[in-house]
Amino acid sequence: MNKFWRVSIYSVYREFGGHEEGGWYYTAGSKVNAFPKKFKTRMDAAAFVKKIHSKITRTEQRHDCALLPKIWFNGSGPKELPRKEYC
Repeated sequence: MNKFWRVSIYSVYREFGGHEEGGWYYTAGSKVNAFPKKFKTRMDAAAFVKKIHSKITRTEQRHDCALLPKIWFNGSGPKELPRKEYC
């Protein structure tokens, strides 16, 4: 079995979840780019992320939106990031 790591870029932002208990928010995100390059080690993928980090630009009009690079093992990750709740 080939083991490899890949890098994907996600657009992440806050969404309002509801008015219960004073209101709550969660982080949502969707994939905007998956690099085809495969890395032999996670450290190689992390070095690539560090190299491209300054070149990543915000493309969304929302003020609360950011582009987030993620490293995935043996794939390019899901289309949508799992919802992460916070207050």
